[in-house]
This record gives sequence, structure tokens and C-alpha cells, in this order.
Amino acid sequence: MGVLIAAVGVWQWIGSTEPPGGSDGDGAAFQRMKALADNDDQAGMAKAIAVKDVKTACRSVRAMGRVGPKAILGIRVAMKDPRPEVRQEAMIAVSRAGSEKELPDLATVLIKDESPIVRAGAALTLGRMKAYTKVEMLLEAMGDDDVNVRRRANKAIEK
Repeated sequence: MGVLIAAVGVWQWIGSTEPPGGSDGDGAAFQRMKALADNDDQAGMAKAIAVKDVKTACRSVRAMGRVGPKAILGIRVAMKDPRPEVRQEAMIAVSRAGSEKELPDLATVLIKDESPIVRAGAALTLGRMKAYTKVEMLLEAMGDDDVNVRRRANKAIEK
């Protein structure tokens, strides 16, 4: 009986456009962010990020990245969050939802953010976005004190 239930679950998942629970482990977060973005509720998105629980805030930012360009203003708010985990999620969300308009901000974060996980996220995103105009900044990041930032910058340049 358990195998049958699991098989039905897999069959439903294959036929759906969204993985079960969403890629962030919480399909509800995606639905909330999509509704906020569809209604252009920037204050609602900012409020979702401002929650005390870091995991919840990160889940919201991840969901914004999945929503796409409609949620870019919320992602920009997350890029300035005081918590490095939230800023890192914002860097990655930009690669899904952003445009070339975000490249100057990403390059600044790559060089100036105090958190190595955020700088590494910025390097990853610049690579994913194939930011040819920011190669000089990525080359500068190759001299970063943090090995992960250097690795991500190197991978970005390779892309």
C-alpha cells in the first residue's frame, strides 16, 4: 500500500509544473510571494523578509527568485538586509529574477560586502548572468581573502 501511495505521489509530481513543496521546500512561500508580486505589493514582500526567523526570511527571498522579475524590488530590499544569510539568498535570487540593471549592485557587493558568503554569492550570480562587463571586478575578487569567494570568481570568469 505504501509503495502505491509513493508511486501516485511521484506520478503527480512528474505531471506538475512545480516540484512538491517547491524548490525551496515550501510551496506556500512561493504562492505567497507570487501573490504579493502579482499585486505589486512591495511592502508585503519587504515585510516577508523582515521576519525575525532567518530561515523564513531566506525562504521568502528564494521564492521571490522563483517568481521572477515581478519580485525584483523585494529582492533588492533583501540585498540590503543586515543578515548575511538573507543577503546571500538575494544574490542567488537575482540570477533568476534580475536583469543587467542589477549588475552594478552585484559588482559592488562582490568587492565591498563584509560577509564572504555574500561576496561568493555575488560572484556566483555574476557568472550565471554571464556579466562580461564585470570581468575586471571578478578578477579583483580572485585576490579575496576567502577561498570560496576566489573559487566562485574563478568559476564565474570561466563561464
